Amino acid sequence: MFLFAASAANATSTEAASTVFSALFGGMAAFMVLFGIIWIAIFLLVVVNLAITVWALYDILTSKNDSNWKLLWAVVILFASLLGVLFYYFMGRKERKA
Repeated sequence: MFLFAASAANATSTEAASTVFSALFGGMAAFMVLFGIIWIAIFLLVVVNLAITVWALYDILTSKNDSNWKLLWAVVILFASLLGVLFYYFMGRKERKA
């Protein structure tokens, strides 16, 4: 901070304010950009998870299997979310009656 104060003393007031501002908030701007990217990534993961969960539930409801089978897979998907969808896709769809 002393280095910025010494260089600011030799500059005009506008340059000094600019130097102090960039010293204080330059790192904060980078943090805010990173924070924004992280929130966008989380949002996209939530949307993708919701979309595949809805797809799996729709696929279960439109199958011609008995109600117990549908109820079991719906409960697995709702409680296990992504893992439940993966189980259903690799194991449950094989049991599906057309």
